[in-house]
Amino acid sequence: MTETRSVPLADVLSVTTPNLLSARQMDGLIDLLNWMTGDQLEVWQLPRAPDECAPR
Repeated sequence: MTETRSVPLADVLSVTTPNLLSARQMDGLIDLLNWMTGDQLEVWQLPRAPDECAPR
C-alpha cells in the first residue's frame, strides 16, 4: 500500500490496545481498519483486522 493518510493517535491506539480511545468511538476504529485492510468490514469481522495488518 503506497497511499498515506493522517489519522488521530487515539484511533491507532484503539487498534493496538484493548481500549477504545477514538474520539469517534467505533466509527473511528472501523474507518481506520477499513482503510488498513482495503475492505468494508462488518462489526463481527473487526477482531481479525489487526492480525491482517500486522507485519509478516
